[in-house]
Amino acid sequence: MRSVVNYLLLMILALSFTDINTEAKKRPRKLPASAYIKSAKIEILSGDKKRYVVAIAMLDSLFMHYGPHAEGLNLMAATYIDFTDKTPDPWGKRLFVEKIVAYFDTLNMCCENQEIKKNYRKNCEKLVEKSDSTKVKFWREFYNAGIEQLNYMGDVAKDLEEITDSASREYSLNVIQTNIDSCIANMKLAILFDSVDYQSYVAAGSAYEHKENWTEAIIWFSKGLEVAPDSTREQLLPYIAYDYIRLDQYCDAIPYFREMAERDTVDFKTMGHLASCYNNCKQFDSAVVVYRKMLAGDPENTDVLTNVGRYFNQIARTASDSSSFYGKAENEEQTAFWRGEQMKAFDSSSAYLKLVFDLLPDSASAAEEYGLVSAIRSDYENAAIAYSRLTSLEPDNTGHWSYLGDCHLNLQQFPKAVDAYEHVVAIDDSDRETWLRLYDLYRELGQTAKAAEAKKKSE
Repeated sequence: MRSVVNYLLLMILALSFTDINTEAKKRPRKLPASAYIKSAKIEILSGDKKRYVVAIAMLDSLFMHYGPHAEGLNLMAATYIDFTDKTPDPWGKRLFVEKIVAYFDTLNMCCENQEIKKNYRKNCEKLVEKSDSTKVKFWREFYNAGIEQLNYMGDVAKDLEEITDSASREYSLNVIQTNIDSCIANMKLAILFDSVDYQSYVAAGSAYEHKENWTEAIIWFSKGLEVAPDSTREQLLPYIAYDYIRLDQYCDAIPYFREMAERDTVDFKTMGHLASCYNNCKQFDSAVVVYRKMLAGDPENTDVLTNVGRYFNQIARTASDSSSFYGKAENEEQTAFWRGEQMKAFDSSSAYLKLVFDLLPDSASAAEEYGLVSAIRSDYENAAIAYSRLTSLEPDNTGHWSYLGDCHLNLQQFPKAVDAYEHVVAIDDSDRETWLRLYDLYRELGQTAKAAEAKKKSE
């Protein structure tokens, strides 16, 4: 019985050793670290891309057995550098570039890690210095290639303005599109090598602007703004601000125009855009704050004066709505209050529009706005002056003559009112309402024959 048991134990042990030997054969044999390095160097120095696969396999084995190894990481990056150099288009280079950057970053971490054996960190200073210079070289190479494409498509776009042949235009458009895409691809490669240089982001954003893809352009300009030094922020802010304007996203543009205005307090163009954005976002009070800053530096800026005048007109209309609301509610106190606020706003509007009226004697729109707000305020003398100017600027406009007649009528200047209304019917003999007014005025002035004629015209 014992002999049978012994026999079984021997068989189990034999099978166990067989399994161990089989597993050992499956595992790659561990070589000295220097052997992996030497073998990889030989394959890389051959310059044959097919042999690089062997080099990569050797270096992978090195890392598997020994962990991070500075020289091995540098050699691994070198294989992918060669792949990058021998790949013609920027799209094909991307995968290799990502690996180069990854191995260089790992090299830096390896060299900084004091827990790794010194022998595996030999020549770290030189290797890191070399990797840094390689990154700079590649960044410059890809960035310059992208800028060259950006400039070239700009030249092609200029030439395109003079090309009328449809086939030639289509060819030029394809050339522009190809260069735009290549530029973007090159800038993305440059960013992989240096993610904190804002210039690559700006160039990519500019390329997207050529595609009229304002949303993508904003994304890339914004990334550039995140890493740009403070001294260059003012160069990037306009890109983002104006692209938001192109998208009609005025509220999003405000922070960028506001920073621009804060950086240059005499840049009235930027301040005007900021105020316009506030207006489009219905932030009227903020717009007026900007306008007043502009007027402090340029008190005769008619565009700004007009906008402030219109702002107070808007305030007056809001007050008028409130007055009507409380009037319907029979709340006399609130009705009176809001009527007062309405007239205050119209007074302010009139003051600004009067300045524009005086500064722009040939502007029909300036005269019309001032005339209207004057009439609303029952300031018929100044309203008459404004409409009189309008009749000189646009003598065939019956509306101007009619409003001028109304002003004189309210001032009880009947002969002047008659003269204005007569101009209306001279232009439009079928205006029954004006003939009725003339009928009443002729009777008031004792001009019976004219009154009879006016009565016939009004029927």
